Amino acid sequence: MEPILDCHVHIFPDRIAAKAVQSIGRYYDLPMAGTGLLADMLAARQAAGITHCVLFATATRPDQVLSINRFMADCCSNRPGLTALGTVHPGMHEKDADEALDQLEALGLSGIKLHPDFQNVAADDPFVIRMARRLRPGQVLLLHAGDPNSDLSHPARIRRLAEACSGTAIVAAHLGGYSLWRQAVRLLAGCPNVWGDTSSSLPFLEADEAADIMRDFGLKRVLFGTDYPMWSPNGEIRRLNSLPLAETEKQAVLWSNGARLFQLEPIA
Repeated sequence: MEPILDCHVHIFPDRIAAKAVQSIGRYYDLPMAGTGLLADMLAARQAAGITHCVLFATATRPDQVLSINRFMADCCSNRPGLTALGTVHPGMHEKDADEALDQLEALGLSGIKLHPDFQNVAADDPFVIRMARRLRPGQVLLLHAGDPNSDLSHPARIRRLAEACSGTAIVAAHLGGYSLWRQAVRLLAGCPNVWGDTSSSLPFLEADEAADIMRDFGLKRVLFGTDYPMWSPNGEIRRLNSLPLAETEKQAVLWSNGARLFQLEPIA
């Protein structure tokens, strides 16, 4: 089996998963394909032939950060192919946010995920810049990017963040800007430390347009992501494989680009 990395997977603790998934569905006015539970995701991953996943959850309150980070670490424990990101929250005291970052390595977490729109913080806010600069070599900052109702995660802000943190690897989700794909390419293609992922993008783009955007962004910096539980992993694999890309380009998006960024190896 060829390795495949899904770099954009939301997972929630059992007690809040149903509420969290319903809330996301209401916000985006979309039906959800999964439950957000680890067991459901693992089954969907296997059915789609996905070998590796990057998991995360977003803290909407400061007091959620430590429990989320521990939960993400627990999800990956003794599960080959699973990698996780932690989180921080802009409402945290500076010392607490620093301590949360310092704990990432001990927990086995590979960076942080932030959602500017849900956390009410601009992508180029001093808090985000400070957190990005404090990440250690090899750690990644993954940001939700683009929202038709807010400019907090606008690609222009992500460009300013990237320029302020040129040593930090940043993944701007949704091909750099959900619903703002062409703007995202213009603003982010020239940022060598910014990657994009395909999550919540392919369902809204014609195949030719999606392929053009990915090439214009820079195919070596595009990762495959499903945005589970929003979309079916199987369906997103089919969408990616239907694009007019060379097989070598598809393989780069499905595996080698992300494996290089997250320092992953195929499962023996």
